[in-house]
Amino acid sequence: MMVISSDVIKFFQAFIRQMAKVGGKNLPKTISTSLGADLGKLYLKRDIHDWIIAMTGLQEGGGGKLEITQTPTSWILKTQHPSDFCPVGGKMDPEHFEIITESLCRPYIRGFLKAFEKRVTKIPPITKCIVRDGGCFCEVEYEFEK
Repeated sequence: MMVISSDVIKFFQAFIRQMAKVGGKNLPKTISTSLGADLGKLYLKRDIHDWIIAMTGLQEGGGGKLEITQTPTSWILKTQHPSDFCPVGGKMDPEHFEIITESLCRPYIRGFLKAFEKRVTKIPPITKCIVRDGGCFCEVEYEFEK
C-alpha cells in the first residue's frame, strides 16, 4: 500500500487535534513555540541572521509565496499557497480554526522570530486564514519592540 502526502498531513492534523483534546491548548502551544525557536536557531547556525530571509525560506519550504509589508508599527506577512489547502491546518474547517492558529501557527512563528533577537510584542488576530476563510491566503501581523 502506498502512503500519499495528503494521508501524512491528515494524520498530522488529527494528531494535533487529539493532543489538544488530551492536554488542552497549552500542550501543543508549548511544543510549537519550542519547535519554532529550534528552527530559528538552525537558521542562525547556517549563518542566516535576517529574519525576513529566514521567514521567506520557511514559507517557501511549505509551498507558499511570502510577501512582507512593513507598516510604521508592525510587519504584515501574507502567504499565498498554491491551492486552498494549508500545510498546517488543511482545508477550510472553521471549527478547527482556533486550535490551529492559537496552538500551532502563532506560537510556532513567535518562537521562530524570537530566535532572531526580535522581541515580538503583539500578534493581533489573524487577518486571513485558509482554515477559517477558505481561499489560498494566510495573513498575519506581528509587532516588534523598537
